[in-house]
Amino acid sequence: MSFEPTIDLAYEGNIQSERIYPPLSLGKGVALAQGTIKGEFDVLVSDIYTFNPTVLYVDEELGYGRMTIYKEEHPLVIWDLGERIRYDEQELIIDYTTNVPSYAYSFIDLKTPYRYKENVEYSVGLEPGKYTFLIELYSQTQNQSGLEHIKPFDPSNIQFPIEDTKSNEVGSCERITPDMMREEIKNDMLTITMDPTCSADWYSYGTQKNRCIL
Repeated sequence: MSFEPTIDLAYEGNIQSERIYPPLSLGKGVALAQGTIKGEFDVLVSDIYTFNPTVLYVDEELGYGRMTIYKEEHPLVIWDLGERIRYDEQELIIDYTTNVPSYAYSFIDLKTPYRYKENVEYSVGLEPGKYTFLIELYSQTQNQSGLEHIKPFDPSNIQFPIEDTKSNEVGSCERITPDMMREEIKNDMLTITMDPTCSADWYSYGTQKNRCIL
């Protein structure tokens, strides 16, 4: 029996890529910085059952995963998903490109974005009944930006030339300026309010520059 998280399971998180990764049972995977994946299954015959979760980790030291098997809402067994093998090689990826006149999917060779892979089997004796399994993932990766860093975007931060289409000169009554945008943080929630306008400009926000690993 196999489960594809984006199809068969309930999860809290977001899919960060439209690419299809063959190692993830031809699925997209569920990218969770912190969240859960949950599913149910029935056991008809008493036996020893083995679970082999495919979990790919980005960080080398931070973070952890945990898998719990429940029977009637009571935890039966808890496994720490801590054993990892190196997984840093080229693999075939199905890429998805939006807004193209031709077919949107193509095959590409891309170095996997993951550095470690869970590759351990976990076994437990189960009796007939209905079970639930829960996988909890916590990256513990520190956020490089906080709510206090989200400010009106400064176009001068762009370091490459951009063609000025001068779209605002046609059909606009004004330019959008920073005083038309306000931010308030309350109870760990950011609220942004903007003045109504007939301008063709965009209300744009950004954060401070952060180091990015591609």
